[in-house]
Amino acid sequence: MVEDKIILYEGSPLERITASEIVLAKDKPLMKQKKLYLASDVIVGEYGVTGFVIVDNKPENRWTSYTDGEWTGVSFDAKYHAFELMIYEIKGNPIRESHFINTSEGFKMIRYFILPNNVKDFFRKDKFLGYPMIDKCCREDTLPEEFDETEVNPVYAFNGEEIETVDMIITGISPKLEQIGELRFSWEDFGHHPYFSFHPWQVYKPVVEVGEESIVKAIKNFDNFLSRFDQKRILQKRTLEIKGSQEYKSILS
Repeated sequence: MVEDKIILYEGSPLERITASEIVLAKDKPLMKQKKLYLASDVIVGEYGVTGFVIVDNKPENRWTSYTDGEWTGVSFDAKYHAFELMIYEIKGNPIRESHFINTSEGFKMIRYFILPNNVKDFFRKDKFLGYPMIDKCCREDTLPEEFDETEVNPVYAFNGEEIETVDMIITGISPKLEQIGELRFSWEDFGHHPYFSFHPWQVYKPVVEVGEESIVKAIKNFDNFLSRFDQKRILQKRTLEIKGSQEYKSILS
């Protein structure tokens, strides 16, 4: 049985599923994973949008692009020059430099968001809202820009172990989706939105804490947007009992 708890963030309910119950699931224990692990509780919003933090303790040296399959990992073209220019601008700041240089010596934080099919289709219907608005909900006022996070296309950037880890997490989340008519999250690319950032090990604790809080903020962004723009009440909302729930305490407060 996956434990959960309703928390209040800015007065609105969010569901928190404890990481320990997902990690220690008897059927597919994530404890066996050596490279990636779930580093935060899982947050699920009123519309089923879900977010969590994964840590990769054996990351790659950062690529120039994680979104365009044609150029992924290629060390030339305009993208690489822009990459070089940006590194030049942060030269002399060792923490910022570590986000781009010799990243295999640190860890990679993966902020991962999944949209249920009905929410995914709601965004897709408007080409002007679509992906840009999803990206806005994931990023706006969530993670500090100084983390130098980059958007990721999972089709190009993920391999077997990353997919397996996410799939195990999804298995633990799925029972919570029945209220909105979702049996299981789809592995279609449009519904999965991961973001990478690279950091040195000496800042692990504060980085992951900020990462987990950013998930709470992002899911709240989605709930706010969907509540405002779903005027015809097309989407199904989950019933989250707020009686006895406590307000989420920011680590920055």
